[in-house]
Amino acid sequence: IARTKGFHTAIIAERDGGLAIDPLAPLFTVKEYTLFAQEGCHSVEATIAIEAARRAGMSIEHKRLTATDLNDADEVFTACWQGITSMAHIGKRIYMSIMAEKIAIEMEAAAKSKR
Repeated sequence: IARTKGFHTAIIAERDGGLAIDPLAPLFTVKEYTLFAQEGCHSVEATIAIEAARRAGMSIEHKRLTATDLNDADEVFTACWQGITSMAHIGKRIYMSIMAEKIAIEMEAAAKSKR
């Protein structure tokens, strides 16, 4: 449905206000220098993004993300096998992508060092 309305990604809110976890493309938020990772998501994609954030000098907090977290975030992004996808906006809320870009650079550097 999201794509038919011109959107790239859909974020699903559960009835209790929490955001649904997609282990193949985990959702992250950034506030200042802290990466907030979805509690309970232990996928390879999440692990790689979290380790890259640590290498980029960020602190990591695991929590159940909510719609309020999206409103409070400086950045929102997903990580999948293709890399990082930053959200430019959700509704009228505009986001930055500075830390997401740093994480993407760290992920690329780690992949090259394993070759």
